[in-house]
Amino acid sequence: MEINIIRLLKAVLKKAWIIFLTAIVFCAGLYAYSSYKITPMYSATAAFYVNNSNEFDTKLTSSDVTVMEKLIGVYSEIARNDNVMNAVSQEMGGKYSPDYIKSMVVPQSRNATVIIDVTVTCPVPEDAQTIANLVVKHCASEIERIVNQTEITVVQDARLPSSPSSPNKKLYATVGFVAGFAISLAVIVILYCFDTRIKSVEEFTENFDEITVIGVIPNIA
Repeated sequence: MEINIIRLLKAVLKKAWIIFLTAIVFCAGLYAYSSYKITPMYSATAAFYVNNSNEFDTKLTSSDVTVMEKLIGVYSEIARNDNVMNAVSQEMGGKYSPDYIKSMVVPQSRNATVIIDVTVTCPVPEDAQTIANLVVKHCASEIERIVNQTEITVVQDARLPSSPSSPNKKLYATVGFVAGFAISLAVIVILYCFDTRIKSVEEFTENFDEITVIGVIPNIA
């Protein structure tokens, strides 16, 4: 029996309340999961600027900029090297191991410039702020030790994060709603496609118009 699109749409609309109820349940479930089962993480960002010239004029030459751009990757690696991580761990009183601190730290160039942002993500907002500032502090010393003719300028101290950076509860809720909607809709369509029962005289005549209906057995249940 061929699938009648109009009847399929009617069947879906008839079960629309089930679809939306399932979507709401999934939405609420994932929102609750993100609220109570996932540890909130806080992100704090400090930033520094690197000048690798002996002359620190207000106007940099194009060669200075080119050299600094090539060294961005080096500076980012130095920001996460063992010496920096060990120094930060010691200043934190050993609360976090160097390896764990390294997993929190993400250095990257700001919009392809020679300013390096150091972002730290941690379950404790105060620690995220402190670690970001300490990483920049010790990274500056390490870069000046490793790279000759270098001066570091801190351009942004990390601020105390006021709200978690993750999990994104709205995203979880949206994904839950969409998943619930899609799953329930798919189940209804599949059940309709595999349901071969004839439920009315009209449906019978639509599918078997060459046969004449001579009687109907009433449902007395």
